[in-house]
Amino acid sequence: MRRRLLCIALVLAATTPACRRGAQKDTGPTGKEVVLQVGPRVVTLTEFYEDFNRAKLERGIAGDPQASAALKDALIKETIKRELILQHAQAIGMTVAPEEVNAEIARIRAHYPGEAFREMLAEQYVAYDEWVERQRNRLLVEKVVSEEVENKVTVSDDEAKAWFTAHPEAAKLPEKVHVFQILVPTEEEAKQIHTKLEKGDDFAALARAQSVSPEAKDGGDLGTFSPGEVPAGLEVVWKLKIGVPSDVLQSEYGFHIVKVTEHAPARTRSFEESKPEAVAAVKAQKVEAAFPGWLEKLADGVKVSKNDAILKAIE
Repeated sequence: MRRRLLCIALVLAATTPACRRGAQKDTGPTGKEVVLQVGPRVVTLTEFYEDFNRAKLERGIAGDPQASAALKDALIKETIKRELILQHAQAIGMTVAPEEVNAEIARIRAHYPGEAFREMLAEQYVAYDEWVERQRNRLLVEKVVSEEVENKVTVSDDEAKAWFTAHPEAAKLPEKVHVFQILVPTEEEAKQIHTKLEKGDDFAALARAQSVSPEAKDGGDLGTFSPGEVPAGLEVVWKLKIGVPSDVLQSEYGFHIVKVTEHAPARTRSFEESKPEAVAAVKAQKVEAAFPGWLEKLADGVKVSKNDAILKAIE
């Protein structure tokens, strides 16, 4: 961090008038300087710089000055917006319950098995307690916006129908197949399993017992696919009869036997079928239009200031 502060100090020194530099000895930034202030909340150089570098790492743009500059501007705006909303939440007494935070943490951690979660924290250079606080603040911001903006937006049937008419492609459903598979390392194993299937053995039971693919625990359920989405080597699913296992297929992953349980043709949905999607789309547009005005009201009477000299020096 001291090396980063030194870089900022050099940039600041280059932009500081000589008379000011001569008036007193420049000791350089300490990291405690205020770079942003939103009401009573101050954001220090250290805090902002760490957030900025974390964001650059997440987006993989650490070596791209133009992208970094755009990200810095976006981060400044996002920080101001977040602090305005959090202070409003405090003013109206809105909070998130501990069980809500715990549930969200559990949901996120489920995507990082084993040591992957600790590795994620290490990659983001963030302590666990700080990470939890970030999740709490994010949930609180989402809750405030949901209750004060989203829940106050209504969509009439006429508005939804107008959107539906203007977006005919949204009513089109592509052809779909629901696919199950058994994957084994050798052709001999696959042939033995195929023989058992021909004799009437249960496909899902064999998948759980012998398949080596991740979905084996779900009876081999690969999910639903549209044209262009089927894994390479399994395109035969479009020609299979419902419930009839395929011959043994080979791919770079091993030897497969697949089965189709549903095959839905392409079709066009009615407005009633598409209504939830149409309502959601119109609501999203109206929320996006309403949000800036709502945020502007939150900012009324709140002092917002930026230390442009230091912010400009951050790279």
